[in-house]
Amino acid sequence: MSYNFTQDYKYIDVYIQQTEDLVTFVLNDTGRVKLDVSLGLQSFFGRENFKDTKLLSFEQIGSEYVDSLNMKMLVLADLTVPQDIIDKEYYAIREIRNLYTNKNLYVSFITPHGITNSLPADDYLMGYSFTRKELGDKYLYRSISHLLDEFTDTINVFSSSKFGALLIMSDANVYNADTPIDPENYEIQEELIEQVNNLSKNKNISIFYANYAHSEAVSDPAAINLMKLICKKTNGVYSDGFDWPTMKRQILSRFNLNIPDYKIRLVNADGTVFKGTDNLLELKFLNAKNDTLLVEAKKNIRAGSVFNPIIVNGRNPHVIILQGIVVVLLLIMIIYVIFQYIIPYIKYRLFMKKYITQYTGNQMIFNEHPVEETCYYCKAPFEKGDEIVVKCQHVMHKECWEENGQHCPEYGRHCKDGSHYYNKEFLADPRNASFYLKWIVLSLIAGLVAWIIFTLHVRSFAASILEEFFQYMYNIEPTDDGYQQKLTDFSSNFRQLPSFGLCISFATTFLFSLLSVFRRKRAYFYTECFIRALVAGIGGWLAFIFVAMLYISLDINEQSFLLSWLPWPMMGCIIAVCVTWHTRIKFRRYWIWVS
Repeated sequence: MSYNFTQDYKYIDVYIQQTEDLVTFVLNDTGRVKLDVSLGLQSFFGRENFKDTKLLSFEQIGSEYVDSLNMKMLVLADLTVPQDIIDKEYYAIREIRNLYTNKNLYVSFITPHGITNSLPADDYLMGYSFTRKELGDKYLYRSISHLLDEFTDTINVFSSSKFGALLIMSDANVYNADTPIDPENYEIQEELIEQVNNLSKNKNISIFYANYAHSEAVSDPAAINLMKLICKKTNGVYSDGFDWPTMKRQILSRFNLNIPDYKIRLVNADGTVFKGTDNLLELKFLNAKNDTLLVEAKKNIRAGSVFNPIIVNGRNPHVIILQGIVVVLLLIMIIYVIFQYIIPYIKYRLFMKKYITQYTGNQMIFNEHPVEETCYYCKAPFEKGDEIVVKCQHVMHKECWEENGQHCPEYGRHCKDGSHYYNKEFLADPRNASFYLKWIVLSLIAGLVAWIIFTLHVRSFAASILEEFFQYMYNIEPTDDGYQQKLTDFSSNFRQLPSFGLCISFATTFLFSLLSVFRRKRAYFYTECFIRALVAGIGGWLAFIFVAMLYISLDINEQSFLLSWLPWPMMGCIIAVCVTWHTRIKFRRYWIWVS
């Protein structure tokens, strides 16, 4: 069983080949066979069915492939055998008609002392031709020789055939007692062998023989051996009775063909999401009369990825981008309120509780700092009950603290702790905000820019590199069977990631560099920011390329938690180095923030 999605992922076309134990059933005959289809997501929590994935159509398509490949078959049926054998020949040709259409399947009949012209196996021929001819003897070798001439003739319907097959159905009876039935039996036999030797050089024609032994005549061992030789020389098959599954398999393998018997089209509901995980497709063929299971087929199908999900008839990418922008802006507003108003206010309340107290008198100690008798700022003596700030050893009146910009006079070179700025008169004062606010906002903007670029242009140069690496590792060519499916299984989860790593590394590094780089000349400033971003972008791209190659090398075609997270710290480290290199921002502090 194989499958492919249509271009818009609205439909899934499933191709199946009929098993040998079901050759008596026409699988899309709703009167005899009922098809139950289910498609579900396999996850840690069990299976979740896509209930809106429905069966749209179920049709035989083998004959369409045969028509497109211009494959023809000529059947030689024996009408001199008993009627029950002729009936078997009739049903054999009916089976063959499931693969070959009328314009590609022809039938010729062995009659007493002759052979009929080759005619298309249409309904008329099938309905009125299969009756026994009892008068006279048959010339088996002569009939086969005549058909070989017809099959190799350059001016008939078989001359344009790219792949040809000749099926002979008879009883291998060429003797009447010890006397050959055909007076020219030996001459025709030698001529037939010569024809087969010449025919064996034509690699696109195979001969098959179905021997129907019966009680009214004896199959000649020499004739059977000759038929086996003819089949072997032309890569055909000799069988006792008609064995269509083996014969069909031999025809397809003989010409390196893989032709499905049926195509099932499933329709996905709008909004169905495929994000690179395995979705188990189950097909159950049931007997329509009693609902007993005839055969079951299962196949894991996959499309999209976590970073590039497929949404059936999803919204326009520009609408999605607009919605993403709105979401990010709302998120920035929420973060701004938290870091500009809420967190500074909480810190100020903690500051007041921990560092502001009332003066109690001489030899006062607070927060392990001895409190002098005079204000370090105004030099005035403290009075009992005065509010004082003991943030460092330079104790001040609360009013003096606020007058001096909410830090002690020695803050900076001689004091590292004597400061806590909070403008309670103007809460939107940028100096109230947390140090990380601008970094968080820029990281959100960088992520948004990277996501927009990634959404608008997913295909990247990395895809061709990974495909070449995939071909090298598995020694497989694009023309090989199953190449595209195997490549899809591997690449659906990581093929787009290098371009995403490039986008987010470049955008994040460029915007962060605006805060870390200090240049007086604007041209130098932006050039350095761009160079840092370019180096980081290439580094992020290589990090995801490396992990993608690990997936291929380790033969892992499903998402691995460890491998999926590996490129992110690598990319974070690269961004941190590019942003902090030769700047006043310490790598350790920035690396913790990136992590």
